[in-house]
Amino acid sequence: MMRKFVTAAVLVGALAAPASAAAVAANFVAAPNPGLAGHPIYFNGSLSTPFTFQIGCPSNIASYSWSFGDGATASGQSVQHTYAGGGSYAASLTVASDAEWCATSTKTQTITVLQVP
Repeated sequence: MMRKFVTAAVLVGALAAPASAAAVAANFVAAPNPGLAGHPIYFNGSLSTPFTFQIGCPSNIASYSWSFGDGATASGQSVQHTYAGGGSYAASLTVASDAEWCATSTKTQTITVLQVP
């Protein structure tokens, strides 16, 4: 009697999420937009969302880092910034999970600032 053996290979390890997936997603609103030079614009990152589908990646948002496009930066979920002059500025928010190596996301938005006469 001849016996047949079937060999199966099992891959054990972390599952990788698709390249387009992220454990966190940055999102924000800026108001007023357009704003006025010399007057504050309020930035709110509370629209940023955590996801829970990546195995091994913490999904809670641990940090909010802002860049306002004029060299100024800030941190926190909600911040304000005053632009000195009129123009268009690329403001961005980067959010990171507890394990920054695992999950970061950045959103950039154009902020229009009108020069006050």
